[in-house]
Amino acid sequence: MLKTCIVCGKNFSGLTDAKYCSAECSSQRRRAQYREQSRRYYATHLEKAHGKCHRYYVDHGRDARKRECTHREANVVRSHNRRVKLGGIPMTVGTILELKSEFLGFCPYCWDEIGRGHVDHIVPVSKGGTNEWSNLAWVCQKCNQQKWNRSLEEFRTYQENLAGGT
Repeated sequence: MLKTCIVCGKNFSGLTDAKYCSAECSSQRRRAQYREQSRRYYATHLEKAHGKCHRYYVDHGRDARKRECTHREANVVRSHNRRVKLGGIPMTVGTILELKSEFLGFCPYCWDEIGRGHVDHIVPVSKGGTNEWSNLAWVCQKCNQQKWNRSLEEFRTYQENLAGGT
């Protein structure tokens, strides 16, 4: 017996109670139902869903929005401070904001414009690096992920090998 998938409209033969032609269509439908259920919940429980944050934004308006930009920086600080070795200097949001302004939006490794930047430890934390100012750089995501736990010299060699095709 041929049936029509309720998601994509494709005809398929299946069990008597089958509604979807594939697991992908079934997942797509479940995600759509979940999104709709979430929208309805937030629309009817706005105050509860937003809690303190919503009340804070309502009360403080524009002042609260100015502080939004530091939320990502605060997460980066927590992550780096967790990983830094004993005796290291804790990183602050101010450190990240200073790094951003020092490098003027360009990656010091590839000189591309930085969209979403990352804090890079020139000497990796895994090799004894710390959060000292002289060991930090604001770099693009691509370079930070390629550098991984390499030292700066190892990374330069890696970049040259990539450019040379070896």
